[in-house]
Amino acid sequence: MNLVKEYKGVKIFVSPEGEFYCDTIANSNDYKKKNFSSSKLQSIEKAIDNFKGEEIDGNSYYDILPHINCLKKLKVVRKVGSRLFFNDGTDTSFHSKRQLYPASIEEKQEFKDLQKLLEELNENQEEISRISVIDRKLRERANEIIRKFSKVTVN
Repeated sequence: MNLVKEYKGVKIFVSPEGEFYCDTIANSNDYKKKNFSSSKLQSIEKAIDNFKGEEIDGNSYYDILPHINCLKKLKVVRKVGSRLFFNDGTDTSFHSKRQLYPASIEEKQEFKDLQKLLEELNENQEEISRISVIDRKLRERANEIIRKFSKVTVN
């Protein structure tokens, strides 16, 4: 297994039979772990191009989910075929069931109002969590006190 060249950070090897192959994930020379193989070097390079995609400085979008208090700005960083990959590691297949909003909405007053509302919701959730912890501690203390009493059976 001889190294032929490194293309876009992926090592391309040739087998004793003359077949070019590469492992785009682990970048190893193990023939059993190969992702792509071909008798033509250009085919391997094209497969790597398709796999790695095109690095782009793309548009920004907002992922807004009020029921889970999510307002996240996403930026397109890579394109592979028709799929777009975002800076948070997700891609359009993950967001296909949800609506993404263009970053231009941040200029609207309604968006600013939404941000304030989501901040308020977040503060409320923190307060609810704090009260829940206090409630749990009080119930534990009440149970400790109750265990000190002796029980009776009533017929």
